[in-house]
Amino acid sequence: MSQRTFLPIPIEHEEPYSDSKDLKLIGYTKDRIRYAIKRVQDGELLPISEWIGHRLCELCGIPVPEYHVVECIDGQLAFGSRWEDTAEQISPAGPMRAMELLADHASDISAIFAVDQFFSNPDRHVGNYLFVRRAQTPMCLAMDFSRAGPADQIPMGMLPLDPVCSTLVVIEQIIRGRLKKFDSASFSQAKARLAAIKPGEFYAIVDDAPDEWFDMITRDELRRWWDNERLVRVAGIAP
Repeated sequence: MSQRTFLPIPIEHEEPYSDSKDLKLIGYTKDRIRYAIKRVQDGELLPISEWIGHRLCELCGIPVPEYHVVECIDGQLAFGSRWEDTAEQISPAGPMRAMELLADHASDISAIFAVDQFFSNPDRHVGNYLFVRRAQTPMCLAMDFSRAGPADQIPMGMLPLDPVCSTLVVIEQIIRGRLKKFDSASFSQAKARLAAIKPGEFYAIVDDAPDEWFDMITRDELRRWWDNERLVRVAGIAP
């Protein structure tokens, strides 16, 4: 098991959250570090979908918010994404700033698009990118896989994505359309990294997840999909 799973982070204070379709709970550690928490009770496949999506991004060199298995006050293990207090997020109130952020990070967004296709994520709207500065370097983080992979359809979602889904609208109408900044090289590099993921690396992802996240899907289902369908899926994603 990875350290993330073997040592879940205890949550000592919880607050309901209502400004998101899928996020229902915010939690704080003893040190007042805030986490966005996805529990099985919020959606039976939410935690494992988030877990796989974040881990796939890491294997592809795509930055994500810090995340862990967290232990809620009632003892259940959930997916926790550390709240990026200094992050900038696109809102409908700032269209000019939105275009600036998307243009500046179009290369990163093109790479994220490869993973979103692979993991069948239809919900990558402009609010599902986090823009941060780390070590004086501007970065775009991929977040929120609540409707991807198993949460889309067991075991790993379906392709092609719906042409009017948020993920394709952002890419086609904004990145490729208005901005004309789609980065085919960045996309292709991420696709190549997906193809190069070894079976053992994916097995580690599902083995590291808590048992209670597997009521609706089994580890064996995910492993079989990876062994038999992964390369077909990679071949089916297109820039």
